Amino acid sequence: MTVKCFLVERISESPELWQRADGVEQNGSKVWPWPGLFGPGAIYRDYEGEQRADEGAWWRKRGPDGYCWNVWLPCKPGYDGSWNIDGRSTNANEGFWTRTGEAPNFTVTPSLNAGWWHGYLTNGELIS
Repeated sequence: MTVKCFLVERISESPELWQRADGVEQNGSKVWPWPGLFGPGAIYRDYEGEQRADEGAWWRKRGPDGYCWNVWLPCKPGYDGSWNIDGRSTNANEGFWTRTGEAPNFTVTPSLNAGWWHGYLTNGELIS
């Protein structure tokens, strides 16, 4: 299965409002994480992750562009599909995933094994 990724941007902090490039909006006042409402492939900045990285959290870091990014993975009901691209890796001896490219066309190595989903993020596509 291949899912093309797309950028979702926060356009308002209070109330929290997210928007896809095509103009579709989602209000995040009652559901977390809001970008997940757009479905698999949503790539969005992780503002909380950036704050945690700045505070020295061992599981977070800012990527090469100075941001933390998340992607919403294909998932089965009952699972949180949010994956922190710039977080601590479960598959890498060096500790963190390596991200290249620009949003939403990231390539991340090594592969991701989230338990319910295993695959790759390559040139902006989730591939399982």
